[in-house]
Amino acid sequence: MNLSTAHQYLHRFPGSDMIEDVMIPHTYTDTQEHMLSIVSECTQASLSEFAEKLEVAIKEHNISESAIRHELLSNPLLLNWLSHLKP
Repeated sequence: MNLSTAHQYLHRFPGSDMIEDVMIPHTYTDTQEHMLSIVSECTQASLSEFAEKLEVAIKEHNISESAIRHELLSNPLLLNWLSHLKP
């Protein structure tokens, strides 16, 4: 799944229609690339599986927790997707 497809995937979840239109960027930051890559790997995952993949990405790619926090807070579609992961 490419990054723009992963971003479009976030629009499919209930509640995403209530979120102001979030433009799909032409380029992505490193953090956005890693977060969307995790989304594409976790389309049927549980919250714990997502957390494990996120932990691996933090360690392997040296992503700061503040960059991840910023990405979560600046992308309401990503937060909406997270709220629909299985416990």
